[in-house]
Amino acid sequence: MDVASPEPVLMIEPDVVGPARHAWRMFLLMAVAALFLQWTLRHSEARLRDGLRSIELARQLDAGAWRDGLVGGMDHPLHPLGIVAMHRLVGGEGPEWWERAAVALGFASVVLLVVPVYLLTRELFGDRAAWLGCILFVVNPVVGSVVVNVLSESTFLLFWTWGLWASVRFLREGRFSWLPLAVGFGALAYLGRPEGLLLPA
Repeated sequence: MDVASPEPVLMIEPDVVGPARHAWRMFLLMAVAALFLQWTLRHSEARLRDGLRSIELARQLDAGAWRDGLVGGMDHPLHPLGIVAMHRLVGGEGPEWWERAAVALGFASVVLLVVPVYLLTRELFGDRAAWLGCILFVVNPVVGSVVVNVLSESTFLLFWTWGLWASVRFLREGRFSWLPLAVGFGALAYLGRPEGLLLPA
């Protein structure tokens, strides 16, 4: 009587990469994102008017019309408030400086977005796929279009991706400390766009 030999079990060894190497990878990916966005800004022009509403709302908020800006505005307030903060950093007077502040906010948000995208991709697919996931995200033409058109998706995606990463950590580890983080980032994402409500829900 033949005894069937057991099937070999495929063992996948986890990637062992130290925190310093992950930080170095994220820094390089942020530099790639910045270079790609600079190239996109030089070779593209705004085609959508949605960003103009955010700029106008930001100007109202900066002028002190908080009630009209926050309550009466069509858009959620996080992006216009970010434009106000960036305008105070950039300075300058006139519509072109408000546009520069809005572009700078989108630029900074997308470059910073590399960090949660890297962490989320690493959590879901492992160390070897994390950098590839970031590259595929960064070179997507839609990302450049978001910055060129100063759309609120830039700030929304930044907080939503942080919230998604915290949610994955909570579901994987089961530690309560991740849950308030996920809900908090989800609330910030909601202040950017109504779709942010889906994350805490």
